[in-house]
Amino acid sequence: MNLLPFVKAELQSSNTRKDHPFRYFYFSTLDTYPETRMVVSRGVSQELEVIFYTDSRTPKVDQIRKNDKVSALFYHPAKQLQLRMNGKAHLIDKNDPSYAQHLNMVKSNANWKQDYASQPVPGVPRKDEGTIIYGNTIHLLVIKIEPIELDIVLLGEQQHHRSKCTLKNGVWEETGVVP
Repeated sequence: MNLLPFVKAELQSSNTRKDHPFRYFYFSTLDTYPETRMVVSRGVSQELEVIFYTDSRTPKVDQIRKNDKVSALFYHPAKQLQLRMNGKAHLIDKNDPSYAQHLNMVKSNANWKQDYASQPVPGVPRKDEGTIIYGNTIHLLVIKIEPIELDIVLLGEQQHHRSKCTLKNGVWEETGVVP
């Protein structure tokens, strides 16, 4: 069973449906231990590149600078479809021509300060439980995952299906494997 077209359709659907389960996914980087967190997809290209936003001061950014190999995990509970994606992360900052488009989209949301302008830096210990201060400097960084390998599992009542997909010379090669 070819699962790649099915997964591509689900990833593309997450671009337009805010309630799609693939819109929220687990993203992993490597530090002393693997570091996994939930992030929000801001778009999936036809080439299956996934874009999401983060505060440029978060630990994941330094982790990517040290090792750009990352993993993403998507799960669709109603369809019992799991996608594991391994790839390379690319950091898109204000020097990239596409950055302005992303920045404008973020600034159109009233909560942008909460997401990208906290003081102090995200992840540092709080001195008290008081109100968090927000500045006017936006610390937005766009992260693009360029997929290299996919592992797709579709659970079924009668039979489970699994495929491994590898990107070779710009073309996905899919191989059915034992689930």
